Order: sequence, then structure tokens, then C-alpha cells
Amino acid sequence: MSHRFRSPLACVAAIAGVVVVTFLHGQTPRVTSPAPVKGYSVSFFSDEGYRSMQVKGATADLSNSDRVVVTGLVRTQSSGDATQEVDTILLSPEAVVAPGPEVATGPSSVRLIRDDLELTGEDWRYEHASKRILIHKKARIVFQAPLADLLK
Repeated sequence: MSHRFRSPLACVAAIAGVVVVTFLHGQTPRVTSPAPVKGYSVSFFSDEGYRSMQVKGATADLSNSDRVVVTGLVRTQSSGDATQEVDTILLSPEAVVAPGPEVATGPSSVRLIRDDLELTGEDWRYEHASKRILIHKKARIVFQAPLADLLK
């Protein structure tokens, strides 16, 4: 059985404990759990059925569906087509994800990896809609391509 989830909270994780899925007319289903989920993983798919993003965490606190706290965050953005190419990987030991506006923040470190650059820092905010990351402390960028190519 295959599902196409359009929201991080629209999946049901296989966990020990109680998971509540709320379906409200005209809204995305909400998943909550009174205890942290271990081995959290949720995938998102393109309209063609290819994985476009995967979010994993060692644990996830789903007690508040508007504010999910994930430890050991690994967010992988893929092409969403048959090539299944990985575009961007975002890693952080702790993140707070707001599914509604698709924003993730973290007080500690973050590492963003792409073919053309690697970015690290602390006290960060990632905005999915604009594909923008803001780093407030210790920002460091290593370019893997000539600058002339990046500035086009």
C-alpha cells in the first residue's frame, strides 16, 4: 500500500505507545503521540510517485502537532524524479519543526551539504518555501565549485 504524504505530520509511524491521527474535513491529517517517537522517519513524494524529501530523527516529540522537536535530524531533499538525485542534506542534533509554515529552527549546530557547497553554523532557521537558511552564529561556507559558476 502506497501513500503520498504532503505534510510531515500526515504519516503514521510504527511505534510502541499511542499514536493519534486526527482527520478534519478539508485539512491535512495531524499525528500526535504522548511519548517521544524513536526512529522517526517520514517521506514526501512528487506527483509522479518519486521521493522528493525524507526527514529522519533519532527521536521526535509529536505531542504538539504545530511544533515537532526532532533530535538527530537528517533532512534529505531529492530531485523527485526518476533520477532520485540527492540535492541537499541538512543535519542537526536538535531541531524544532513547524509543519504549517514548513520552517525548522535550531539553537545548536547545523550542517547543510550540497554538491557545490557545504555550510555549517549555529543558531539557525531553515525556510522551505524560499529554500533559505539563516545562520546567526559561527557561519562557515566551503564552496566546492569555482566562484564564477556560483555567481551566475
